[in-house]
Amino acid sequence: MTTNMIKTHNISSCNKMKTRITILLITFIACHFSYAAGDINQTRREAEQGNAQAQYDLGEAYFKGLGVTRSNIEAMKWYRKAAEQGHGNAQYRVGQLYGGYGGIITDEIEQAAWFYLSRSNGSTGDAYIYQDKLDVRIRLRSQKRARELAAKIAAGESTEKR
Repeated sequence: MTTNMIKTHNISSCNKMKTRITILLITFIACHFSYAAGDINQTRREAEQGNAQAQYDLGEAYFKGLGVTRSNIEAMKWYRKAAEQGHGNAQYRVGQLYGGYGGIITDEIEQAAWFYLSRSNGSTGDAYIYQDKLDVRIRLRSQKRARELAAKIAAGESTEKR
C-alpha cells in the first residue's frame, strides 16, 4: 500500500469507529430513558404494594431523575421503605443520604446505623469504606448508639424522624 492509501484507510476506519460509538451511545441513551419512562408506573405500583426491590428501584429513579423529576426527599422515602425490609443496597443509600449527600439532613448516628445494616445485608455499595471513615470521626459512645439503633431497625422498630 502506498502512504496515501494507508492514511485514507486509517481515516476511514476511524470514521467507522466514531459512527459505531455514536450509534451505541444513542441506543444506550434511548433505551435508558424509554425504560425509565415506560416502566416507572409498573415500578410504582409494585413499590406501593410493598415490594422491596421495586421500592429500591423507585428510590433510584428519584435519586437519579430517571423517568421522574429528581428528588432526594422522594428517593429517601422509597429507599427507607426498602431498607426497613432488609434491602442492603437501600440501606446503603439511606446511609449516604443521612451523611448529607443530596441535601438530606446530616445525622452521623443514623448514617452509621444504616451502614452497619447494609454491611450485614449484602450491600454492593461502599459501606465498608464509608463506615471505617465514619467510625474514625465519631466517638466510641456514638458508635455504640449507632449499633443500638441498627439493632432496633433490624428488629423492625421504626426510627424515622418526623
